[in-house]
Amino acid sequence: MSLADQSAQELRKAVVHLMMDLPVLPVCTVTLTRPGVSEDEHIDDILSLATIEPCLSSRIFQIAAKAMPSHSISGIRQAMMLVGSRAVDDLITSHLQGQVFRPANDEELCMWAHFLLVSIASRRLAVQYKALGVNPQQAQEAGLLHDLGRLVQYENLAKSPSELEKHSYQNPDELIRAEEIVFGASHVRLGPVAADIIKVTTSVRASIDYHHSKPSSIPRKTAKDFGQLIEIVTIADEMAMFCHRWPIEDLVEFTHRAEHFLKNRSVYLKHVKPNPEELYQIMKTSYAEAQQSFLKLDLGPMPELDKGAHQMLYS
Repeated sequence: MSLADQSAQELRKAVVHLMMDLPVLPVCTVTLTRPGVSEDEHIDDILSLATIEPCLSSRIFQIAAKAMPSHSISGIRQAMMLVGSRAVDDLITSHLQGQVFRPANDEELCMWAHFLLVSIASRRLAVQYKALGVNPQQAQEAGLLHDLGRLVQYENLAKSPSELEKHSYQNPDELIRAEEIVFGASHVRLGPVAADIIKVTTSVRASIDYHHSKPSSIPRKTAKDFGQLIEIVTIADEMAMFCHRWPIEDLVEFTHRAEHFLKNRSVYLKHVKPNPEELYQIMKTSYAEAQQSFLKLDLGPMPELDKGAHQMLYS
């Protein structure tokens, strides 16, 4: 039975199973099993890695939720500190049982690059536009896990990495349609199910649930509490997708798309009046930082951007 044909209960069972098989990057196994360090050092090493590696971050939330199901968790650091050495032991066990996976082709590498770029850009947007009142750390965590649904089906992606590429999607909405065709369910449908299972923070959950939604379709309370955060993650997602997918020769197309977002999809950001040049600079510096984080994950250099986007970032 395909994901498209499953009931909500059947889909949840399928996602629970898929969450057990999240990929394990080799660098995570090395960090988790590093000998001769104190518990505090070990926790710091894991947290440093978890801020740039979405699968590790997801596992930490999952372990904290299992250990303290009734506890409200405000962030990845609190989740780790709440369960302490038990989290380290559980992470080692779960990772050694998991599937060690090194992204190899451009499609797989671009997925991890996208997680990093959205995470970093979200944090930088929050710092740049303080008037929005978004906590930069929350923005970074939300950006890192916004595409949790894509991680859930990484195994399908790994088995057929070129299937999505055949659809030549150029924006997030086209990606969703391509996923529905190829896998039977998009990451927008799978993400909220996975988020409910691992009990991410309410701010991260809001971004997972609504980063592709029109502002008018976001529930009123969610919009009141997290509307600014959702919008920051949404535009970071759009800009990151643009940088990886859209072939341009200059800044004209980027400017057009930034202005279109601010005019048609922005509720909060447009009031602080960012100009496309500011957004361009944020993406440029975010990409440079993402390159360094990519190296920390021992994945080699980030995949090359389209010729036009590369020219935009480095001209």
